[in-house]
Amino acid sequence: MENYPIKYAVMPVTNYASGEDFVLGYIVTKVYLVSEYIRYTANGTKVSYDIVYPIKGLKSSQVMADLRKPEFDEVDRCINAERNNDLFDNYDEAKKLCNEKNSALFRNDIDNYTEKNNFIQDFELKVFEKTVSMPNPEDLKNNGMNR
Repeated sequence: MENYPIKYAVMPVTNYASGEDFVLGYIVTKVYLVSEYIRYTANGTKVSYDIVYPIKGLKSSQVMADLRKPEFDEVDRCINAERNNDLFDNYDEAKKLCNEKNSALFRNDIDNYTEKNNFIQDFELKVFEKTVSMPNPEDLKNNGMNR
């Protein structure tokens, strides 16, 4: 195997549901650095990287997966690389971003859950109020249900 630089990146762990993948969380993993792109813009320099994750599309149900290495076509383009803007030289730097992404994902899940729960509770309360109206206490007294 050629000597590709090994770096650290944050990789999503997904789960397939309702016909699409959704992100369950993020992990730090080593990656092969295949290419580095530098764009000079009016707002400064932007760097992006083509990397190859050692495992493709890690699913929550996977315990083990085949390790991947960079693969090239006949014109020397890496066919299994993915573009990434965040690449790190060490685990600790990548772990900080990983923690931020997981925290944001968790907060978003909590917000969505809370909004959905509040909507469901409000809806259930309205349905309950319309279908079950409490009898007037005076009506209960008139029907012999005095206390």
